[in-house]
Amino acid sequence: MYIPSIACVKRARVLSATTSAAFAVMFTTLFMIGGTPGDAFATESPLLVTVDHTVATDHLSTDTPTQTPTRTFGYAGLSGIERIEQIIVAQEAQAEEERRARFYFPVLGEVNYTNDFYSARSNGAHRATDLLGAHGLPLVAIFDGEWVPNNSGMGGIGGYLIGDNGWKAFYAHMATSIPAGRVLGGQPVGTLGSTGNASTPHLHLELWDADGTLLNPYDLLPIMYREGH
Repeated sequence: MYIPSIACVKRARVLSATTSAAFAVMFTTLFMIGGTPGDAFATESPLLVTVDHTVATDHLSTDTPTQTPTRTFGYAGLSGIERIEQIIVAQEAQAEEERRARFYFPVLGEVNYTNDFYSARSNGAHRATDLLGAHGLPLVAIFDGEWVPNNSGMGGIGGYLIGDNGWKAFYAHMATSIPAGRVLGGQPVGTLGSTGNASTPHLHLELWDADGTLLNPYDLLPIMYREGH
């Protein structure tokens, strides 16, 4: 049984002055005998209502008035699967952009650190923040970039992280280091140790921004922890 959808009806005009009375009698009779109001629209009597089935085209597209309308949602010409694929690609691109902008905390595990930036040391002012923890804790890249190992007598096993964002970091006193190569933020670059001029396991972390300004890592570590977890 065909029942016209209210959303698809463009207009309905009354063809008889007695239509109102006819509707009242019709609906009363239908309910008394167990019918439905929709049954009224199935009649072909010219005394009731003539319906124009023209489909609105401002937000629906269809080839014929009797064809099921299809919504486009701004993806005209694309199939449903293609639309879903475009949405997924856009979401993945946004997620990757957010990931690249994120900073990661350099140590995976429990550490202690204080604001010892530029404190007096035997070899001059301390240009870093020391993060003390258990020997062998994983150390990770704090942002995307190139890892360049750099070992020395003072710093022991260490390396530079040359960031894609223009920033640079220096890790020192490591127990182990990965070979030179590209790393993503959060990926391992080595383990925490006490090589070089160090009496207890800790990470000596130096940090420069894109302008080459030496920064105090202590101020940024809470942000790294929040964004990297």
